[in-house]
Amino acid sequence: MSNHKIMNKIVRNELSVLELRVLIKEFQALIGTRVANIHQLGLNDVLFTFRRPGGEKSWLRFALPKWVWLTQYDAEKQDPGRFVSFARKKLDNTILTALEQLGSDRILQLTFSVKNTPKFILIAELFSHGNLILCNEEKKIISASEERGWKGREIKRGESYKLPPSPTRRPPVSKKAPPANLSAELDAVLPMQLKKKAVEQAQTTATREIEALRKSLAVQEKAVKKHETAAADAKAKGEAIYARFGELKPLVERALYLHKRYGWKKAIPMLKKEFPQVKELKEKEWKLVLELE
Repeated sequence: MSNHKIMNKIVRNELSVLELRVLIKEFQALIGTRVANIHQLGLNDVLFTFRRPGGEKSWLRFALPKWVWLTQYDAEKQDPGRFVSFARKKLDNTILTALEQLGSDRILQLTFSVKNTPKFILIAELFSHGNLILCNEEKKIISASEERGWKGREIKRGESYKLPPSPTRRPPVSKKAPPANLSAELDAVLPMQLKKKAVEQAQTTATREIEALRKSLAVQEKAVKKHETAAADAKAKGEAIYARFGELKPLVERALYLHKRYGWKKAIPMLKKEFPQVKELKEKEWKLVLELE
């Protein structure tokens, strides 16, 4: 059976509660290992590296909002975001001492200890938008991949972690039990699916950015044409005035003289009588409107 058929048959588009329980049994093999590193693989994709006393490594991947599994797939790393950078500092070299499901929902809790004392708790919510929430030993939130709030429940630094008030919508449960080694089944399919999805999202984002750039360029080109037209118009007017400067000079000198002696109200009728090309005066702008042949 192909991996594609396996994926459709086992997990569809998200984990069921039953599948998470099967995975948690597999994850028990991580108990007693130390956190060696935490990497950002994507916007909501985080890889935990655990190291055993003998140096052997294991990897646990959280691909929010729906997935968590043990992986052997060496994905390309990205620069760590705010949450991953913070989690690295806090969880570095801590020991994973407990791993369990909370309630009857798709919520995974990992407990990390220092010198046999529980120090940090990581909660992975694998539903809705998904979330990774880091708490102290008293379950006070100290960081989250996404801060959110609802009535009576807040995922926010300083708040106590609370379970959702009621179980979230659950995907339909397959009639057949999940395979014993579910992580291996997921690891054979999910990395490539996630990579393909990331490429498609990047292409969509690039297309949107290009379209926005084209629109911006169109607006700029329109503005440039407008300014070019205005400049050409101003140049034509300037050249016309310069060409007829000898004709206009007496008019301008006479206008200034009459304004100084009589003011514009009396000067305009006199100007129009002496110079028929005078049609209007815009007093506030000090502009004479002329009709030139």
